[in-house]
Amino acid sequence: MLAFISCKEKDNQNVRIHSIKVHKANGYVVPKDSIVKPSIVFIDQSKLLEVAVGKPTVLPTNTNVHLLGTDKNVAIGSPQFHVPGKDTFSLPKVIQIKVDAITKKRVGIPEEVIAKDPFTKDQNPNNFSTFGKLQGLKHGSINCLLEDNRGNIWLGTAGGGITKYDGKSFTHFTVEEGLNSNSVNTIFEDKAGNLWFGTVDGGVSKYDGKFFTHFSEQDGLSNKYVTSIFQDHNGILWFGTADGLSKYDEKTFANYTVKEGLSNSVVYSIIEDAANNLWIGTGAGISKFDGKTFANYTINEGLSDNTILCSLKDKQGHLWFGTYQGGVTVYDGKVFKHYGVSQGLSNQAVSCMLQDNTGNIWLGTSGGGLNKFDGNSFTHYTEQEGLNSNEILSLLEDKSGNIWIGTNAGGLSKYDGKTFTHFTEKEGLSNNLVFSVLEEKSGNMWFGSYMGLNKYDGKSFAHYTDKEGLNNNDVKTVIQDRRGNIWFGSYGGGVSKFDGYTFTHYTEKDGLSNNIVFSIVEDKKGNLWFGTEGGGVCKFDGRSFTKYTEEQGLASNFINAMLQDSKGCMWFATAGGGVSKYDSKGFTNFNEKNGFINNDVKYMIEDKTGNIWFATFDGVTMYDGFNFTDFTEKDGLSHNVVWSILQDKIGNIWFGTRFGVSKLTESKLNEVIKKIKRNALLESDVIFKNYTYQDGFLGAGINGGKTMQESKDGSIWMAANDRLMVYHPPVGGEKPDTNAPSIQLSNIELFNQSISWANFENKKDTSFLLGNGVRVGNFQFDGITNWNNLPEKLSLAYNNNYITFNFIGVTMNQPKKVKYQYILEGLDENWSAVSNRNSAPYGNLPHGDYIFKVKAMNSEGYWSQPVEYAFTIRPPFWQTWWFRILVLLVIIGSVWYFIKSRERKLVSEKLKLEKTVEERTAEVVEQNT
Repeated sequence: MLAFISCKEKDNQNVRIHSIKVHKANGYVVPKDSIVKPSIVFIDQSKLLEVAVGKPTVLPTNTNVHLLGTDKNVAIGSPQFHVPGKDTFSLPKVIQIKVDAITKKRVGIPEEVIAKDPFTKDQNPNNFSTFGKLQGLKHGSINCLLEDNRGNIWLGTAGGGITKYDGKSFTHFTVEEGLNSNSVNTIFEDKAGNLWFGTVDGGVSKYDGKFFTHFSEQDGLSNKYVTSIFQDHNGILWFGTADGLSKYDEKTFANYTVKEGLSNSVVYSIIEDAANNLWIGTGAGISKFDGKTFANYTINEGLSDNTILCSLKDKQGHLWFGTYQGGVTVYDGKVFKHYGVSQGLSNQAVSCMLQDNTGNIWLGTSGGGLNKFDGNSFTHYTEQEGLNSNEILSLLEDKSGNIWIGTNAGGLSKYDGKTFTHFTEKEGLSNNLVFSVLEEKSGNMWFGSYMGLNKYDGKSFAHYTDKEGLNNNDVKTVIQDRRGNIWFGSYGGGVSKFDGYTFTHYTEKDGLSNNIVFSIVEDKKGNLWFGTEGGGVCKFDGRSFTKYTEEQGLASNFINAMLQDSKGCMWFATAGGGVSKYDSKGFTNFNEKNGFINNDVKYMIEDKTGNIWFATFDGVTMYDGFNFTDFTEKDGLSHNVVWSILQDKIGNIWFGTRFGVSKLTESKLNEVIKKIKRNALLESDVIFKNYTYQDGFLGAGINGGKTMQESKDGSIWMAANDRLMVYHPPVGGEKPDTNAPSIQLSNIELFNQSISWANFENKKDTSFLLGNGVRVGNFQFDGITNWNNLPEKLSLAYNNNYITFNFIGVTMNQPKKVKYQYILEGLDENWSAVSNRNSAPYGNLPHGDYIFKVKAMNSEGYWSQPVEYAFTIRPPFWQTWWFRILVLLVIIGSVWYFIKSRERKLVSEKLKLEKTVEERTAEVVEQNT
């Protein structure tokens, strides 16, 4: 339940309070005089069915991990030194750039396409998702990748131009928008934030957010086929081309080829070492250039191959060179190390490389897919592991740690395997429907499925079915007792005990109350409790079954889960009856009639502090011994239908829901409880971290029951709807994503119609007709901003006052979970409610000066700084100051004219009267004389 009130903070921002439902736990104590004494059935041990375990089917998994073979170290030979301007080598030709001759084009209006959700392959254990043409890409071959300083990802394609991806949309730039070629080999962002595109047949283009500036052979570039771009420590740009190396200092080009000492004129890669030397990978070895001399290395000096396709400087300063046929050569300052197929690499042709933020080296190959090298082993990711193509052209790690893979004709793939991996029948499971998870004391994992049991030892799955001695293949629950026996509850076959050699079966014939068993729990005394469907609960002490049903006070005979709390009380989660608590005094029932959240309870746990959590069909509720605290979707839970709960070793509580899993950290729970008591929980507070399909959780949701288990290495195993998922916590623990989204205004609409403002930069006083028939005219602005093409200091007429702001918070970490707040200063008193809506419409605005502010929050509650946009709605002429002054002057003039006219009239009348008086006086005088 949400409630909203207003209060003032220091920043004058309205704060909305978030209210979580807390209510007293009023259970119904079942009167002792209304219950029947539980029945006890003793077991005839001689009649128990015991079956020797058969030999299980074993299927290997994780076959894509290859331990590092013997290192091949090669002593470095003495390189050949070539000095430009000495011996037979020429000085580089320096070409003065003619500014007037440079081609500069205003960027046209690019095509923008809303990105559809990426697709995944059926066989995809390592969580690869892919964008192709159907998802909005213009071309399927991605030659190069770059993340700019605003968080956008740029893709250079082999025929479709440039594409920008902001987490929501693909924006395409081609020759029609001013690009010099639609085939782009390389992308680079310089220190000033300009983007440089090296193309196949058009030279190089600089994009400053507003203009494309083109450089080709006629401007001094050595060749129009540009393969690589690099900016050195002095800010000098270097372009690798099909005919040498070009040095660009904004005024001149200086070109180096074999004539100037380069080992080969075909340049593929450029990097800079710690001593500021350039290492240039060519078609005939490597050239190290210190600004004066080329030192050239080939296979004769220790390289594994002479064709160097890519290069990388790692965090230790070692240099990596990917070759066409020789795998990788690594230079540590002393020797060359070779890594090829014999050392574990999947393919000898290495086309691209990167080092991720944890230190792993990723190698893209031409035909062998992707390789991850952790220093000890190579892990191969190919089409068999879910990659869409084995031809890798480019790699990128974004600021959020995602790995992006540009493929040849296979689109753009994203790797999420670092967070989740999964197993299906194709990876060795006997069935994709897993209903229970257990880690036994020896470390093996057991999974109860629709088609029997699976034991996983880290290398292979062993399958146990009725053929190997199980009583029923539909296994609903698995536990290990204190003696080391493993117990299985089935759907229709009762219970089985497995001691490593024999299955012992217990059914209704032996005293079990029902053969459908959903839950098994061992209490502190060593008794086993079996929760059944329709038969209530059975307590088993090794000799007899004691049955508890509705006749004994149980809320329902349909038992989903059971729990013994730290005080020794037994709890029973039922289907339709709520929860029953059983202590030495009897049963206490909690259901909807006395305020419990929901009568369908799927699972329960007790956390480390003694709180009991209940998973229901209407959210989760926490019981602290006195009150229930309810959490639902309104509070950030991924879905109200909750199937399972787990608390891990560090205190995080995991909730498996119909649509993914939600995590509540121990610190966040303590913070929330304190804020609830103070009524200080804010609308913007993020309580849960959710993992859904967009985050690599490919199973639609979690199955009900004991379907989540933390293993000894900290991994969390989850039985999802159609696969087995494994969550891998990051090394050192999961850290919050404190990188707020990069908030950007993307467009300003008038009357709900998008405007191409750049078209009016040089004709700002031109009127135009919108598609809805509204005419926009008499608008003014100072210019167009770079990158988003918005008008600066926009001034609109009073009748063009329906304006909509579109914005986006750019992040590659859960982009669909970004939320926003905005305010229009000059109209709004308070900030808007927090929402995921990325537009803000304002209609019938009165005239005035306004500042629109918007900020973005990531999925973990970290806010960006607001971005501001100032604009003006001008008043109608009759409300302008000059018109009012004019009216005032007219009024004053009219009054003055009236007064003066009146005065003149009075003077005239006075003179006339005086004259009349004089005439009459004269007549009287004349008569008297």
